[in-house]
Amino acid sequence: MSVNSHSLKDEQGDHYHITTLPDYELVTPHDYLLEVIVNAKYRLMQIIAQGQNIAGPRELLLQIMLKRAIAEWKLEYAEMLVKVLPVNLMSLLDTKRKNEQIHLTKGMELTNDELTAFIAQVGHFHGFLYSQYKSERIPNGTDLNSLPVFTHLNDDGSITKIGNSTLSDGQLKNVINQRKVLLGKFVEKGADWHCFVYTYDSINGKEKGDWGSHIHYISSMWGVPKADVVAGIKNGRYVSSGLPHIKIHSDNKDIPTKQ
Repeated sequence: MSVNSHSLKDEQGDHYHITTLPDYELVTPHDYLLEVIVNAKYRLMQIIAQGQNIAGPRELLLQIMLKRAIAEWKLEYAEMLVKVLPVNLMSLLDTKRKNEQIHLTKGMELTNDELTAFIAQVGHFHGFLYSQYKSERIPNGTDLNSLPVFTHLNDDGSITKIGNSTLSDGQLKNVINQRKVLLGKFVEKGADWHCFVYTYDSINGKEKGDWGSHIHYISSMWGVPKADVVAGIKNGRYVSSGLPHIKIHSDNKDIPTKQ
């Protein structure tokens, strides 16, 4: 798998399991979801087994876990393909005008599961491919050599870190709060593409405005080349202002799992 997963242990002996997703370009949604979801389930099973001190031959246990993760994935994928989605969401595929798409997204609300099911369905039933691009920018003037190997801002405002750092916990907290992570999810077929783009601030309801947790939408109907949108993402900015807002409801957090 190209998903990068590894574990770190702090001074108290607690383990942090970190998963980093690569960029994807023009892959089938099936293969993308297979890799990401199976990896997540496989890692979770290892965490549980480690926490419960489940004994046995390591290689055999890993084989069993992977087989079970794949079996669970197959059931989930089948459920994605039959999940009923908002009519306006699916109608985006048939519209050929920017104004119509803006109208369709007005007042739209999605769950994370619905967005994932949309990606699965447009791939399986409509032949769309999937691409994903991400950028992360830390505050200007931050010396990378001053950062620890791992830093996590806990719910109570405290900092957990692994490795040496010349920065205080308060400074590390500022780095985390001021960093900007931008991610774009594309479904595309030929010249036709649709992109859901968001920052961690927007998905967590911290972006300016009264939108709460939300993502943004842009498509090939905007007259902006996909390459420009991707370049914008890589440079940490939305390529166009005034993109429609879509409210998103999700309990998932892009944070490491502590054992």
